[in-house]
Amino acid sequence: YPVIVEATSGPSGSPTLAGYNTMKEAYDAINAGIHQGVVVVKVYANTTETGTATLNNSGVGSASYTSVTIQAIAGVTISGSASPVMILGQEAVNP
Repeated sequence: YPVIVEATSGPSGSPTLAGYNTMKEAYDAINAGIHQGVVVVKVYANTTETGTATLNNSGVGSASYTSVTIQAIAGVTISGSASPVMILGQEAVNP
């Protein structure tokens, strides 16, 4: 997998280490609460995002983390046709 997520905790039975094909898949897993606590996202290969990768703030929905660090290997690119490609720290919107 080009994207690996490591976390210090997760709900019972959830992996604290998992691989994903895109940043969107990784962010969706973090937003779903699968990876919790201190989260490190490592990008080992280029990814092409087909939709906007949105990382919710901790406490929004099931997202529950202390910190999220993104580490990319030199020369790796994250690209895509969505605009924007990534959103970090999306807050809940009250109607």
